Amino acid sequence: MITELLIPNIADARICVHDLHTVTSQSIWDWHMHEEYEIFMSLEGERTYYIGDKEYVVKKGEIIFINEQVPHKTATEKGSVGFVLQFNPLTAISEAQKSVIHFLNYATNDIYIFKPETTINAELSVCLKSIINENSNKDKFFENFIISDVYKIFAVLYRYDIIKNTESFRFTKEIEKIQPVISYINEHYHEKLTLEQMSDLVNFDKSHFCRVFKKCVNTSLVDYINYIRVCKAEKLIVSTNKSIAEIAEETGFSSVAYFTKTFKAIKSCTPTQYKKFKT
Repeated sequence: MITELLIPNIADARICVHDLHTVTSQSIWDWHMHEEYEIFMSLEGERTYYIGDKEYVVKKGEIIFINEQVPHKTATEKGSVGFVLQFNPLTAISEAQKSVIHFLNYATNDIYIFKPETTINAELSVCLKSIINENSNKDKFFENFIISDVYKIFAVLYRYDIIKNTESFRFTKEIEKIQPVISYINEHYHEKLTLEQMSDLVNFDKSHFCRVFKKCVNTSLVDYINYIRVCKAEKLIVSTNKSIAEIAEETGFSSVAYFTKTFKAIKSCTPTQYKKFKT
């Protein structure tokens, strides 16, 4: 499986606008993933998205939203016309901040399909068609208009609770208080980490620490640690030939079974499937 690197084609933004085109023969894009959200709008014909062991057929007039870091494959039938937009709000911030934002600013499902008769489809369609026109005509300041439309798309996704927590980019004084814990986890993920250790780092009692951590990061300490470990494991799967058992041990998981269960919950596939996708 390919891990795509977004090549932005809109100045000063992590946005990739793909040209509108007609598929002249059946097209298959094999398993891949990327750190960006993806939206596909079908204007003619059909495109099938494969995610895990499920198939999602996107028909004329429908819009599909793919969450970040979700492995998927697509097959598009001959004669189909569609538009793809990939985008991500994260810019030059630290890895620790990105990991926190993952929980503050997230989509709850791997995919959403918006039918033509829905209000959200209508609102997204206006933005997407505007982007298509701006990208096609390339009039003066067209990139500014595209960025504006992407912000509108974010607003729509927030409004309909597709992406959670509109305050995702705030770093309050409380978040600053637990920053030592965030940094420690990112550096010591492979070690045994306990609630006692983390609360002691910031001189909180355990119950108060749990409340503050959940309020700031929008997830539990255990879920955050597991997320960091899975992200580290993902990189090892891609960059090394180590076994799944070795990777589980190196990233701090107590057993291969628990590693597999946790990895699948976060990445929508098992470590073994992920490794197969990558080769």
